[in-house]
Amino acid sequence: MEPHRLDEDVLTAPALFVYYNQPVTLDMWPGLLFGDGGEYQEGSAGGSAVGPMPTSPAETLATAERRLRAAGWQVYEPTSTVLQTCAAPPCEPQQIQTVLVARRGDTVFRATFNDPRTYNSYLNVEAQRAAPPLVLPTAVPAGLVGGVLAWLVFAWASRRTEGRRGMRPLLGLTLFLWWVPALLTTPSLVGHHLDEPHPSWHPLWEWLGQPACSLLFLIGAGCAILLAIALVPRRDLRPLTVSVG
Repeated sequence: MEPHRLDEDVLTAPALFVYYNQPVTLDMWPGLLFGDGGEYQEGSAGGSAVGPMPTSPAETLATAERRLRAAGWQVYEPTSTVLQTCAAPPCEPQQIQTVLVARRGDTVFRATFNDPRTYNSYLNVEAQRAAPPLVLPTAVPAGLVGGVLAWLVFAWASRRTEGRRGMRPLLGLTLFLWWVPALLTTPSLVGHHLDEPHPSWHPLWEWLGQPACSLLFLIGAGCAILLAIALVPRRDLRPLTVSVG
């Protein structure tokens, strides 16, 4: 079988977390805040192969699965996505993208077989560090404790704002801006994880809609600060009058 050669050297991420494959710097904050925060992700190493595929897609996929298993990798069931369908004949063959995922130790390997008619490369490979084993058992109780504390804080704020004009809308706006990103992203991520194998789950910040919706979170944080300032008990500076007799 003819080997698949990458068109360039394997590119390694310069940092553990990257933005457009570059270390995050302060001058990137406009992109992170204004709709492009989804490009913030964990670093990985990878490369691509261009030109005609040396063998058929089915044979290439079968060979990759066989060699990965022989090398001690846990190989997951490949998933395929139809990129383009035909509305009316005559039709060209469907354009299909297939993803093969495997894991060995703390490394996750992903091979994406593309249709050359759609992409410049027919094969993209990527290797990434998996989340440490203690992340899940640690994150679950931490999330439960954080949820209880958040509920107590907002319950206190709700009682303190009762009957105070202008405070209830500010509390509602804070809750809305902080919860809407998570409510929008969590269902889509759940469906995504059910559709494709994920030996390492997407990071927690993506489940919270961050940093793609970080602007909403920051505005909500500003509202929370204003609310906290308004709810802080203040000393009554008026002189105390005591009547005798």
